[in-house]
This record gives sequence, C-alpha cells and structure tokens, in this order.
Amino acid sequence: MSETYSAQKLTVDSHETIRLSHSAHGIEVSICPSIGNNAYDMRVNGKPILMAPPPFSEWKQKQSQAGIPFLAPWANRIDGDT
Repeated sequence: MSETYSAQKLTVDSHETIRLSHSAHGIEVSICPSIGNNAYDMRVNGKPILMAPPPFSEWKQKQSQAGIPFLAPWANRIDGDT
C-alpha cells in the first residue's frame, strides 16, 4: 500500500524546495523556503493552476510579485509577533 501524502526536498535553480504531494487527488505543491516561504507551483493531475513566477534570481529581489505565502498553522490563529 502506498502512502497518500509525501514530502520531498529538492533543489531547483540552486534553491531548496519542498514538494508536498497528495497522490489520491493528484495534487503537488512546491514551496521555496528561502524566497519568502511561498508556494510557487501547484499542480492538479499534472496541470499547473498557479501563474508561474519569474526565474528565482529575479523573484528573490521582488518577492511580492508571485507565489502564495505558506501560513501555518493558520494566519488568524497566530498571536501577535509569534
């Protein structure tokens, strides 16, 4: 029996990337911790559903231009400056 969820550490354009996968639903989300901890790629059944960010070298200089901030556990549940 295969695992439904998985997490991989990858290197993309010299940046550590975390890829979270849910095999039962065919969903993959890639997060780049060193560039604002943003989810920059999400695919459902292999099809991208987010607009691709610029190359990492450009994105790092202007982080607000792309990606979805990975807020965990939930943004509205974090006290003050925690």
